[in-house]
Amino acid sequence: MEDETVCGVCGLPLGNQPVNTLGRKGSKSVNRAGANRGLDVFTECRQTIHAHCRRDIFYQRNIKVDINNNNSENNSISLRSKSSFDFLTKCLFCCFDAKISNTKRGLNVYPIRTIGFQESVLKVCQTRNDVWGNEVFGRLSCIIDLPAAEARYHQTCNVNFRTSRQVPKQYRTRL
Repeated sequence: MEDETVCGVCGLPLGNQPVNTLGRKGSKSVNRAGANRGLDVFTECRQTIHAHCRRDIFYQRNIKVDINNNNSENNSISLRSKSSFDFLTKCLFCCFDAKISNTKRGLNVYPIRTIGFQESVLKVCQTRNDVWGNEVFGRLSCIIDLPAAEARYHQTCNVNFRTSRQVPKQYRTRL
């Protein structure tokens, strides 16, 4: 019987896939990330794991999804067409309430009226390549037509996002 090595994260045979050999610091990081996800992962120094397993265990978006899946009691089927983000009442950039006021000097909230706006925001998401850009990209990836969804945004959030600044101070608590 041949003793085939298995991945320390997923438990599957290593095969011909790209692998990483963990050092002391790497194994501690993988163990900590697994604990943050709620997984029973224990790796040791000089252990070999799949490269994609190492990448996926550190990907922040997957950590949030795994935590939500572990905390949810019902395992209902999720549909791609079902969006949890409310584009009609929340700002696309900061997730705060974005209510359009009919007064002359109301809040700085604007509806998205063109597909070009959506395309330009997607390009900015790719060039920013940071946490805020990834969150906005995630929201945009689940919708095809922002004008049809009557999406809204704060002008200050739009300017800060496009100029590679951080979230405006009044909207920072949610991100």
